[in-house]
Amino acid sequence: MDLDQLLKEKTPYKTFRPGQKEALTALIEGRHTLAILATGSGKSLIYQLYHRLVPGLVVMVSPLQALMEDQVLQLQQAGFKRSVALHSMTTGRDRQFILSHLSQWDFLILSPEMLAQPKILKPL
Repeated sequence: MDLDQLLKEKTPYKTFRPGQKEALTALIEGRHTLAILATGSGKSLIYQLYHRLVPGLVVMVSPLQALMEDQVLQLQQAGFKRSVALHSMTTGRDRQFILSHLSQWDFLILSPEMLAQPKILKPL
């Protein structure tokens, strides 16, 4: 698939920002990818386009609870209703539900401290 065409068809954007297309290409090719882009530079667009090309759970790591909740809201507004955040303020009951229903989610946003817990990593 032509990534530039996908961008134009599925988003309001006409061109990629620096680093977006390269990161997306690496992901599609199955390469381990670390994209370090400034806040507001379009990392979420990479995740969204990747999910459109490769269905399944996309795990994102975000350092701030408020940012995580904002990302979930933005994803849901973009049509990805099955998006959820998992952080230190997530109740035990909600945490268990999220982890036991991973196949139902499109996007799971984790805080770094959640990602460091073996009981969180095991189901992923």
